[in-house]
Amino acid sequence: MIQIGNAVFDASAHLLRDAAGTKIALRSQTLRVLECLIQAKGGVLSKAQLALQVWGSVAVTDDSLVQCIGEIRSAIGDTKHEILQTEHRLGYRLAASVQAGHSYSVRPEPNPVRAEPVEAVRQAQGERSGAPDGQAAPAIAVMAFTSMEGDERSERLAMTFAGDLSAELARHRELRVISRLSSFSLKGQALGTREICERLNARFIVSGQVQFSEDAIDWSLEMSDGHSDDIVWSERKKIRFTDIETETAALIWRMAGSIDHSFRVTTIARTTPKAPDSLNAYDLVSRAYAGIHNNSVEGSREAQRLAALAVQHYPTYGRAWRALAHAHAFDIHSCHTGEWTQGRIGENLVEIRKAIELDNTSPVAYAVLGTLLSMDGQLAAALTASDRALELGQGEPQVLHLRAVAFLFLGQFQQAMAMMASYRAIVPILPSMYLEIWGRILLAMGDLDAAIQALQQALTLAPSSIARLSLIVALEEKGEHVMAAEHFKTLLTHTNGFDEGYFGKRYDLIPGIRGRYVNALRVHGLKPEKPPIPEGKVPLSLVKRA
Repeated sequence: MIQIGNAVFDASAHLLRDAAGTKIALRSQTLRVLECLIQAKGGVLSKAQLALQVWGSVAVTDDSLVQCIGEIRSAIGDTKHEILQTEHRLGYRLAASVQAGHSYSVRPEPNPVRAEPVEAVRQAQGERSGAPDGQAAPAIAVMAFTSMEGDERSERLAMTFAGDLSAELARHRELRVISRLSSFSLKGQALGTREICERLNARFIVSGQVQFSEDAIDWSLEMSDGHSDDIVWSERKKIRFTDIETETAALIWRMAGSIDHSFRVTTIARTTPKAPDSLNAYDLVSRAYAGIHNNSVEGSREAQRLAALAVQHYPTYGRAWRALAHAHAFDIHSCHTGEWTQGRIGENLVEIRKAIELDNTSPVAYAVLGTLLSMDGQLAAALTASDRALELGQGEPQVLHLRAVAFLFLGQFQQAMAMMASYRAIVPILPSMYLEIWGRILLAMGDLDAAIQALQQALTLAPSSIARLSLIVALEEKGEHVMAAEHFKTLLTHTNGFDEGYFGKRYDLIPGIRGRYVNALRVHGLKPEKPPIPEGKVPLSLVKRA
């Protein structure tokens, strides 16, 4: 525990608490700025150093850092700026000393004269250099939006909307967002998409028109690929508000998530024609994720092969380790290859912890960790990891999906539904993995008709999906025994490693679920390692057929 002014920083939980021990709500970037200043142990950190440590390759303006500094001072009660001090033209520092017991206490001290830091960070119009070895994502630039009306007030509101969207995108840890200082400077110039991208060193640009009225917003936005000039995402809509400030923030959150999703889909698609050995680190991992999203035996094998290749070529690249762990975790979940089973979760945990060791700001890595821990029965630790994932990446689709999986294993079905609803608001075309988890949640909550519909849709998109297992249970409980039997035969041909041990261990973890799965599958001759657990009234049709 680290005492800072009126607050205490809990390093193990990455939280700031007040004197009563209650969590103080701070944005993830603000907490990261505070951590960096604590780790400096009283030394000065320049704005460039803080920006690089907190936002990485994402280009941000000084306003973002100033906002974080203000939030920290407010949280710790530093009204006179005596604790978090501004060193003129140098940066920021926490007045601090190390006390006994290895606890780090922060208190006001006189401002010493310090030399300018020797380390220099290359900057050009607010943009920073990317990660080494081709590990940085292609950059996105949000242009200054224009107004449909064209008057001065409307133009100002449209630009504010664009700035807010740019800031929200910058919160997505793995996106590189060009600073609005750079992108807005091109407003009014008659430039094409390719020329804009060349000037900004960006791959994609987001442009459009926005119009506000007293109770509504009308927008027409699109994201274009600077290489092909293709439009890869667009949205045209008009909605009315009851609380324009709150609902505009929610709208920007959803837009940013939708742009993030479309960006990833486009990035993956453009690597498809290329040989894996010709891909850089970022694209190689993106291709591995394409295999995971394919949700098939072949896709799982390809994902694991490409992720292993990325780790081999780039052993210090956290995203490569994360993709490898994610591919193996998905294989355990889906029974695709039969090579990664429940008994190898320990190995899988080593991989994801290596990914976090190399990049402890990746929300998806913490989300994968939370899912694995929940599959392993470590429910309290799973929730902690999942909470950390959400703090780091509230609007990232993969985080929302994996958090829903963790809640499912925790038996917190309403929370799982809320996460999936947020995911659905971001992703316009639902993949099979979403539909499978959504169907399982509906099944757990007793909505058999809706569960069957979702699970059948998942199988239409991916016949190898483990959604078939949950569909068998739902069909049996609906009395559709012949159809359930057909799906059981198909299940055995589409999976590897699915046996008594699989569901005997997996479904033991989900409250209120295991007994239903066991009873349904006993009908088809599959016996679990343990007898069924009574969990309320078993459907009469199953009792008769057992």
